[in-house]
Amino acid sequence: MFVPSPMDGFTRIACLLNNTKLQQSHTLRENIMIKIVFFAALREQLACAELSLNAEDVKTVGDVKQRLSDKNSQWQQTFSKASLLSAVNHDMVDDSHLVKSGDEVAFFPPVTGG
Repeated sequence: MFVPSPMDGFTRIACLLNNTKLQQSHTLRENIMIKIVFFAALREQLACAELSLNAEDVKTVGDVKQRLSDKNSQWQQTFSKASLLSAVNHDMVDDSHLVKSGDEVAFFPPVTGG
């Protein structure tokens, strides 16, 4: 079970863990935050729909992925996959893309279809 500590850079989290919504709020200002959202099977694997990360802790999408990977082995396995797709403010990006406060970073598995 992923439970952030108050000092780990996450200031808000809304995750579904065993059908229980966990919400944690702290006093960091909203304008220095990056919103992180998870879609499709990724959301189910992590049991988390979204969270916020302090923008001062990361510079690129790759930094965001590393920060999330540091949480536990399940998150590390998820964010180490080369097929994981990412977007910033609804635009597809790679790991070198710069992020700043107010951005929304989305992660999702590859999309297939016909």
